Amino acid sequence: MFRKILSLRHKALSFIRIEVRSRDSTFFWWDPWTPFGILREFLGSETSLGIPSSETLADLSSGNGWTFPNTENQVLLLSYITTLHLTTGSDQAVWSVNGPKCKNFCTKHVFNAIRRSMPQKHRFLWCGIRLQFLGIQPLLVVWRSMPRRFHLPSVPLVWADFLLWLPNAHSDSMVKLAILQVWQAAIYELWKERNRWLHDSLTLPHVHIMRYISATLRDKCSALLSLGHPLGPRLAQFCFDPP
Repeated sequence: MFRKILSLRHKALSFIRIEVRSRDSTFFWWDPWTPFGILREFLGSETSLGIPSSETLADLSSGNGWTFPNTENQVLLLSYITTLHLTTGSDQAVWSVNGPKCKNFCTKHVFNAIRRSMPQKHRFLWCGIRLQFLGIQPLLVVWRSMPRRFHLPSVPLVWADFLLWLPNAHSDSMVKLAILQVWQAAIYELWKERNRWLHDSLTLPHVHIMRYISATLRDKCSALLSLGHPLGPRLAQFCFDPP
């Protein structure tokens, strides 16, 4: 775990900046005291300015101001330096996400700042090349078992058609509820399979996924029965074994 944390230190640095006060403890080249981050990375080699790598801001400033040779990046740096208002007290490191100083750490804000706005693999999985969601084998097995299990004439096998059909799948409210239970369990297990493939590069045979779907349905029915819920006995009449 510690090695993983160390590997992310370059990301954490983007959220840390130095509030310059007395200038005595902030290194010119190595501390993120400007909006441009670490100046060694922003300007390149420190030899272009003739400033030693161990210099602090206090070593480079006096009552007469700052003096640097002009380059495009150095001009940006000088423009920022002129906005600093020096006060008493030690320089302080603060946590900043997208500009404002944060009073505490928020995982959501950090994740939103570092994530890609449109992950390519996710788009390919769910949005690209007109992926037929219901064309995945485990779901096809579930849907094709519905006519036999619930005495239905037929079931749509296209995602858009299925969503339109689902609210009025059966005139009997209990049968419709059982169909919804199967649908929710199938979607849940398919999403787990998607994450398993995406994050671990593993896939399960569709027979195993069907067993997980059936186990989820049986567990929910058993929970309703043990709680004495009136829906428990009514849902128990449906067979939730793998088709």
